[in-house]
Amino acid sequence: MSEGVTYRNWRGRPALTKDGAARVVMTVGGGWIGAKAEDGIDALTIAREGASIGEGQFADMFAAWKLPDLSGWYQSRADRPFSSLAAARAWARR
Repeated sequence: MSEGVTYRNWRGRPALTKDGAARVVMTVGGGWIGAKAEDGIDALTIAREGASIGEGQFADMFAAWKLPDLSGWYQSRADRPFSSLAAARAWARR
């Protein structure tokens, strides 16, 4: 998880928006690209058309699409010592 990131499902593709910028993956197993007008998409289009989804649903999509981590935007759950902030807090209180 990263602060200020909104998880999105844009036309069936995983997308992230943050501070007026967006990143999207166009094909399964593909890499993250920046949303640029010259590519026929932009951050505003993704924010407007992409349904906001929860982190859990996005994590499932992330795994199914075999996506690489995106520094400062999203890190795979498999790379985290805890699956959620609540789990980390529960462990810390023990």
